[in-house]
Amino acid sequence: MIIKSGKLLILFAMFVVNAYAQVINAGTVEGLPSVSIKDGKLFNGEKVEQFIRNIEHELGITMVWAAYPTMRLLSLTAMGKIDVIFPMGFSAQRDSLLQRSEPVYISHDCFVTKNLKVNNHDKSMVVGCKLGSPQETYLTTHGYKINPTNSYEGLFEMLIQGRVPIIAIPINVYDELIPKYAHADLNSEVYLTREIGFYYSPNFSKAKEIDRAIKKYNGIFQ
Repeated sequence: MIIKSGKLLILFAMFVVNAYAQVINAGTVEGLPSVSIKDGKLFNGEKVEQFIRNIEHELGITMVWAAYPTMRLLSLTAMGKIDVIFPMGFSAQRDSLLQRSEPVYISHDCFVTKNLKVNNHDKSMVVGCKLGSPQETYLTTHGYKINPTNSYEGLFEMLIQGRVPIIAIPINVYDELIPKYAHADLNSEVYLTREIGFYYSPNFSKAKEIDRAIKKYNGIFQ
């Protein structure tokens, strides 16, 4: 009876902690490969999921996740209807709208082509990129002509069908999707290293606390 009572006390304590944990409205980009949301929980690989759990436990919070198209996600966060976005590539354009966090990990942007002879530095050609992405911002500010679309799969289709000679995507997206398009004999080349982390809404009160937790736990990605 004592053992059973002890177990009940533990379960009750866990219920009380969860019940009083502060809910953080979290968002992620809709259509990211290997990312899904179920019952408000983010599924994005073992390291990311453990990282999120560590932050929640450290701060006594619960992140409830939803996915939106990139531009909608940025807009909702700027209005304070979403507290945090993750994972997000840092860019000057996003910095003008939101607070960036401490970096969580490093990623790379890459050009993908069907033809090794394509000159990646030729700014007269049109580059495909995801609407609202940091790749779009970078290419635009560096004088490239762009053709944006709403999905990464759509970018690959544009390239394979010859509608654009080159596309720009994060390298992790390339690695995840390239098996699906192996028949197309595509080539990739890294052109930029980028920091990835959270973006916070402008008046988010727990930004500094999450930043401290990021520095404590981001070693999981090294």
